[in-house]
Amino acid sequence: MPDTRIDTERLIAGQAPAAGRGQEVRSLGTAGRRLGLLLGAVLLLLAGSIAVVTWQDHRASLEESWGGVERAALGASGHAERSLAVAALVSERVADILRREGTATLRGAGHRQLATILQHARVVGSLWILNEAGDLEANSFDPDPPAVNFADRPYFAPLRAGAAFDLGPMLLGRVSGIWFFSYNRAVRDPDGRLSGVVQASLHGDQFERFHRTLGLGASGEIGLFRRSDGAPMMVHPLPSGSHAGIVAGMHGAPDDALLRRVAAGVLQGRDEVTRPDGVRLLRAWQVDEPDGQVIAVATLPRAEALAAFRARLARNAIAAALAASLVAGLGAAVAS
Repeated sequence: MPDTRIDTERLIAGQAPAAGRGQEVRSLGTAGRRLGLLLGAVLLLLAGSIAVVTWQDHRASLEESWGGVERAALGASGHAERSLAVAALVSERVADILRREGTATLRGAGHRQLATILQHARVVGSLWILNEAGDLEANSFDPDPPAVNFADRPYFAPLRAGAAFDLGPMLLGRVSGIWFFSYNRAVRDPDGRLSGVVQASLHGDQFERFHRTLGLGASGEIGLFRRSDGAPMMVHPLPSGSHAGIVAGMHGAPDDALLRRVAAGVLQGRDEVTRPDGVRLLRAWQVDEPDGQVIAVATLPRAEALAAFRARLARNAIAAALAASLVAGLGAAVAS
């Protein structure tokens, strides 16, 4: 039978039994180490879970923005191709009138014929009739148009040189004062000489209204560019200048490398480009069909694409810090 007299005397003297005190110290040390390991594992698991979720959220957010940019390019490309197809049909109809009846039938009150044609082709903003020298003969909105010559416009020289039609680049109207691009059809006499030009103008404000529906927001840009040389045909947002001679363009416009890819048959794609100020852009491009004449480009700043993700990251970081503090505090309380 154990002798408890010595331990009893120690208890009366206010001392712990020698053997029990050593066991207690060893027990507390082992429990503390186990608790420390458990807390470390919990915090490591928490950090790992947050890292995985954050990476997946980053990838999903970026991919969602890429999808929006690609859809915008596809929508702009389809709209441009449909609009130019209508412009081609309208210009051919007017060219037939000129071949049968001559320019005189569209002067003065005759301009109403042009306005009537446009009622069934609302994507075309206006119609213009030029003679072989580039002088304005008639348009769809003015019975007495001003005396203006357009022979120096970039679309006129190819028609004079023998082209059947030419897509005019983005210009600021000398008469209308609005941004436009155009489908220009040559009208020729029986000997093949240029006798006039029918221009179907597609107005910038109409395209801008459509481009706003594509959902890129205020920081996104959309542009239409001529496939042959990359010349800008229309951009959104429209340039803020109001005087002739402004060169219209956009960040992310097709460079030589992109034009070569399109020429090689790569009709859609996406990449990242850098603006002159160092801002990274998500860029997607689209040609609506193999023989399409227009490259549609949409861009969005990478920072804007990840703005919602960064806001969530900040909130999650605060929540993670609070959770870690709570776990550490709980462990400290248990250890004491």
